[in-house]
Amino acid sequence: MKIEVAKINNKVVEIVVNNKEFYCDKCQQLNPTCFKTHKHKFLFNFSILKDNEVLSSWADGYEMSGSGRIRYLTSQVDISNPNTIDVADIERRIILQTIKKNIFKYKIFDNYDFKEIQLSDLFIDLLPLLKIYKRSLFVTLPHWAHLIEEYNSFKVRFNWHNFNKTFTKVSEYSYDNEYNYVKVYIGKKNIYYSEVNERKTIIIEPRDWCVAELYEYYNNNEFKARVSLLDCDIKDLLLYRLDKYLFIPSEKVKLYADKYKEVRFPETIKILKGEITSDNIIKRNGSPVVVYNDNSGILVLPPEYNEYAVCRISVVQPL
Repeated sequence: MKIEVAKINNKVVEIVVNNKEFYCDKCQQLNPTCFKTHKHKFLFNFSILKDNEVLSSWADGYEMSGSGRIRYLTSQVDISNPNTIDVADIERRIILQTIKKNIFKYKIFDNYDFKEIQLSDLFIDLLPLLKIYKRSLFVTLPHWAHLIEEYNSFKVRFNWHNFNKTFTKVSEYSYDNEYNYVKVYIGKKNIYYSEVNERKTIIIEPRDWCVAELYEYYNNNEFKARVSLLDCDIKDLLLYRLDKYLFIPSEKVKLYADKYKEVRFPETIKILKGEITSDNIIKRNGSPVVVYNDNSGILVLPPEYNEYAVCRISVVQPL
């Protein structure tokens, strides 16, 4: 079996399948029923040739568990004399599907510019991914933050001061610059970052999960945790949080009583401006409420509210 992958500098790059192995307790050979329902393993070896010269050789394939979960098995091997073999139609489809899924792991395109690569008809649908893989953007964000793409990779790094976090590249990036924080959109995740009263806060929110990553840096103190978004929302963490506590407007707590869980006023928090009532409510006395904690510094609460209740964030686990 031979598969033409591309032409690079007008020289044909192809994959030659050298060997295949199949394991199943119920079947002698791979078939549609086995592929869908049986616990089995299908492996194959192949060489990558450019103008008939071997560039590298690989072992690939997959293992399907009894629950139907697929685990891909990819590793580089040494094959000195590649020879092609015949495969059945279903094996050809699976081999092609596996190679297309893992094509960038084989590093075929790493030593060439994008303009030197012409994908074959079988792989032309990967052209948008190839463009992203070969791209190396440097995106400047507000407040000296950056997105830095890695060349020959699907990784992009978010950098702000000494904070670095790696994400998956996307076709384009956008952001909203709000009053006291910035929201960056990266695929299925949002990044929020803010610096208020010398306290730097970064929150990473998956769009399809109810747990966010919270990072805080103040002086030499560091706080990192995964926090639940069932008991609060992102703006609560940005506007009303100090250490592990939230100071939520009382009217909002009453409106969403099933969401916010009030606690007693913590000893680790000091009220610099405002007063606390007998029922654990912090009230304004003219100027905005200001609270302080040794680990997190000062929090000035929004002045449009007169009363705040004390709640606690739900830490799922430390980071």
